[in-house]
Amino acid sequence: MSGGTDERGPIDFGAARADRRTAFEDGVSTVRIEGAKLVRSRRKRTVSLVLEVRDIESDLRIALQPIFVSSPVNDWEGLAQQGQAKIADLLEAVTGEAPGKLKPQQVIEKLTGKTVTIEIRIVNDNNGNEVNQLVRVVEAALDSESKAPDGDSDDEARI
Repeated sequence: MSGGTDERGPIDFGAARADRRTAFEDGVSTVRIEGAKLVRSRRKRTVSLVLEVRDIESDLRIALQPIFVSSPVNDWEGLAQQGQAKIADLLEAVTGEAPGKLKPQQVIEKLTGKTVTIEIRIVNDNNGNEVNQLVRVVEAALDSESKAPDGDSDDEARI
């Protein structure tokens, strides 16, 4: 950059607003996991899994609260276990098998691009913004790869 201008070109602020994350009403939603990343807090040394999810029916991005997975603070161990259990439920829903020990990149690869039905509720994040919290995994949704050769789909896997 030079002279205070962005050499990458103009920024489409209208498109960013149209594709912003939305907090949905409490309930059940079928979502596509578009991406995932692990975020480490430098100050508290915690780790959370951030999922980028999109509601299938409305095609809107859901503002999903990061899932807390680890911390060096013993008082938070229960919260970390709850988060790990939610991730295990997601993995089992999308792969059909119980997860074992996985490296973070393996978790991200297994979840990205998958479709799953989840129960969500509205909560406030640390800044007071409304976001959705993953309550539980309801069921796995079938991907195109899961369909039978004649085009009929198999029964959905219940969790």
